[in-house]
Amino acid sequence: MSKRITYCFSMILFVALMLPRSYANEILFQTPLEQADWNVTTSHFHCQITHPVSRFGHVMLDVYPASAFSLSLVSDWFVKTQGTNDGAKAFVSYPEWKRGYPKRVYSLPMTWVSKNKLNVKGDGVFHFLSGLETGLTWQFLLGNHQQFLLTASAIKTQVAAQKFLQCFYHLVPKPFSYIRNLNIYFGVSLSSLTPQGEKDIEAIAAYYKYDKKISKIIVDGYTDNSGYHLANMALSRYRAENVTRRLIDLGIPQRLILTRFHGDRISITAEKTSKNKQINRRVHIWVIKGNSKNV
Repeated sequence: MSKRITYCFSMILFVALMLPRSYANEILFQTPLEQADWNVTTSHFHCQITHPVSRFGHVMLDVYPASAFSLSLVSDWFVKTQGTNDGAKAFVSYPEWKRGYPKRVYSLPMTWVSKNKLNVKGDGVFHFLSGLETGLTWQFLLGNHQQFLLTASAIKTQVAAQKFLQCFYHLVPKPFSYIRNLNIYFGVSLSSLTPQGEKDIEAIAAYYKYDKKISKIIVDGYTDNSGYHLANMALSRYRAENVTRRLIDLGIPQRLILTRFHGDRISITAEKTSKNKQINRRVHIWVIKGNSKNV
C-alpha cells in the first residue's frame, strides 16, 4: 500500500511540474532556464530572434531592410476565437532574480494578424531589443477571464541581442521589392544624378553584392516631350549611360547591364503639367533574377 501511495504521489508531482504554473486567474508559461535558448538567424536581408516558450509556442523579433521592427507571439494551440480579447500586451520586464522585479518598464499592445499569431510593429519594438541587451526579459499577457502570462527566459539574452544588432547594422539599404522596378528622376534638360538617384543606385549595388542570383539589369533612359525629338534622344542616352556608368563604378559587371534610350517616345503620364513632365524625365531600371522579371 505504501509503495502504491508513493507511486501515486510521484505521478501527481510529475504532472504538476510539467503543467504550466497557475496563480489565481493567471496561468504562467515559461521555458525552464536550463532549456532556454535565443536562436538568432542573420543575413544581409533579414534578422530574426526566436525564443521557444514551453507548452505554448514561441516569441519572435525580426526586421527586414528599410522596414519597421516586428515582435510576434505564435502559439501551437492558443487561437483567436469568439470571446477572446482583441489582442495582448507585451512588456519589457525585470527577471525574477534582478533588482526591480516585478517592475515592467515598457509595454506595447499586440493585435491578431492570423488565427494563432499576435504581432506589433514600429519603432517601439526596439525597446524590446534594448531590454534584452541590458539583461531584461519579455512578458506577454493575453486572455479575458482566464489570463495567460508568458515570460521569456532571461538567460543568454545579451549575446543574442548583440548578434541581432550586428545583423541589423549590416542589412542592405533596400529590399528587392524596392530595387526591382525603379525610376531615377532628373532635372530639366539635365543628365546628372540627383542625391536621391545616387542613393537608389547605391542600393542596387549593395543588394547585388550579397545576392548573385541577379542575372540582368536593364537601364532605359527617357525624357519629357519638351524640345526636339533628336535632342531628346541624345539626352535620354546621356541619362541612361550615366546610370550605367555609376552601377559599374559600384561593382556591378558591365556584362549584366543592358542600356537603352528612347527619348520622349514612351511617357508614363500625359504631360499637361510640370509635375507630369517631371515624372517622365527618368531612367527606368529593371533588376532581374534568373530568367524572369517577376522573380
